[in-house]
Amino acid sequence: MSLLPNWTPSSSKTRIAVLSLLAIGLAGCPRTLSPDQARKNAVVGNAGFSEVVVAKLGGRVSVDGQPPAKGSKLFVILNDFAHLDENGKRPSPRLYRMCDQEGKFAFTTNNPHDGTAVGKYVVTFVQFPIPSNTGTGVGSHFRAPGAGLTGLSSKRYRGPDELKNLYSDPDQNARQDKYVIDLKPPGKDDYEFDLTLAGNDMAPDGPNAVKEIRVVR
Repeated sequence: MSLLPNWTPSSSKTRIAVLSLLAIGLAGCPRTLSPDQARKNAVVGNAGFSEVVVAKLGGRVSVDGQPPAKGSKLFVILNDFAHLDENGKRPSPRLYRMCDQEGKFAFTTNNPHDGTAVGKYVVTFVQFPIPSNTGTGVGSHFRAPGAGLTGLSSKRYRGPDELKNLYSDPDQNARQDKYVIDLKPPGKDDYEFDLTLAGNDMAPDGPNAVKEIRVVR
């Protein structure tokens, strides 16, 4: 963009004034930064803010060798290995992803499918019926707190767990190596989890199991 006026300066004082204005204007013109650089600049410029180191975490979940049932949503939940009681105390788990119709999932933090914060996790799974649109019955739509005029709403997914509570208890899953992930860069996006329901009875509801998930849209 041009910062010079349409007239030509005729004196040295005028030239100096124009050059000063030009310098100030150029200093105020923002450079185009990549998302990564902008994020790093924010880290440097904001005290108390630290950049989250992420690693890929994605894959596919099947149930008895098949994709998730239609009319339901299967969720992959990450539980902090050192705080297995954390998610059970929240309206929704802190880290979770909804599987697609094929059972595929991928966690996202800064960019699509880039993963989540490195750390040690216990993976749990729940499958809840898709809420109705009426606001009644099992699950419902509701207005997200603080949505104001933005029109944001949420879907409330809740039990009974169609996976028979067999994979929702972090305390139980922590005892099985296949559900414990020590996530480090670069991570993995090809995890495979096949959950077995056939031949199993409904299990007791674990005290730290997630019983409800509110998905903001």
